Amino acid sequence: MTRKIPSSRSKPPLVDPVGFAERLASAMAKADHDQRSLARVVGAHHNIVGNWTKAQYLPRAPHLVGLARALGVSVDWLLTGEGATRSSTGTAASSVAAVQVTQELARLAPSLEQLTRRARRVADKNG
Repeated sequence: MTRKIPSSRSKPPLVDPVGFAERLASAMAKADHDQRSLARVVGAHHNIVGNWTKAQYLPRAPHLVGLARALGVSVDWLLTGEGATRSSTGTAASSVAAVQVTQELARLAPSLEQLTRRARRVADKNG
């Protein structure tokens, strides 16, 4: 349940994987978690957690929420470095929804770009 970081030939990801990995490692140290203990808490294999800390993969929404809860940080802070470092009660559900919307937008981006190009060609022909 991880997403491979796109190659350098593709578009840049919406989340900086290196920044995410640095924030994850920092939060793990503050929460006194190693890869194995964090993996047990979030329900992932310790090698997957290792891949997250090496910026090779980004976790999917359910693991993101588990990471934020286990580390006592907000999903927003893990993903972007912005917002509250510490999580607050009730934000997990909205953070999951925000992550899911972001993932869906990333999935739809190529189709939206194609539609935009087609609309411009039509407008150029008619205008």
